[in-house]
This record gives sequence, C-alpha cells and structure tokens, in this order.
Amino acid sequence: MSSKPRRTAGAASVPKTPVPRAAQRPEPVRPFRSADEIKAGLVVFDKDKNMPCTVVFVRYGMVQVIRPAGAPWETHYKRLLSGTAYHCRQLDALAALNAARMRGRQQGASS
Repeated sequence: MSSKPRRTAGAASVPKTPVPRAAQRPEPVRPFRSADEIKAGLVVFDKDKNMPCTVVFVRYGMVQVIRPAGAPWETHYKRLLSGTAYHCRQLDALAALNAARMRGRQQGASS
C-alpha cells in the first residue's frame, strides 16, 4: 500500500500563487466639491440609495437623477460620488434589460 494521498483531477491546474485580480466593485472616486462640477448626463453614484444613476439637471445644490426605467428623484450634491467605469457598465446593462422587457411586452400585446 502507498502512503501518498490520492490526487484529485484538478490539482495540476491550481496555481501555486494566487493570481492578482482587479476588484469587482471599485469604490467611487470622490465626492463632489460643489454643484458646479455636476453636469446633465453625468453618471454618478448615490450614497443614500446605494445605486448608480444619471444626472438630469442641477438646481440650487439639489440634483435630479434617474435610472433606466425608473422614476427620477432628487438628492443633494454632497450625497453623490463620481461614477466609475463599473457604474457605467451597470447602467448600460440595466438599460439593455429594460429594452428587452419592453420588447417582450410589445410582442405579447401584439399576439
């Protein structure tokens, strides 16, 4: 009898040192210093709702933001952080999902 433990099928493919990976959800960069930095169409991250969104307009320090297929809401500019590439991809995916849902509703209504 052998005293060696049995090898598993995937043991040869496991790297000896862990591969460094980029973070899946990077933290938003920084808060805005003034409402003048925020422009319509900018992707931002709302800390209160913990969601990325797009700026509709800014008025007196209050910012109206919206998500794809969502109702707009207002928040103070100090509660917003600048959006990252991850947040842009997340909003694009939500917009694509909403478009697919709308296509499904139209096809179901026309049948």
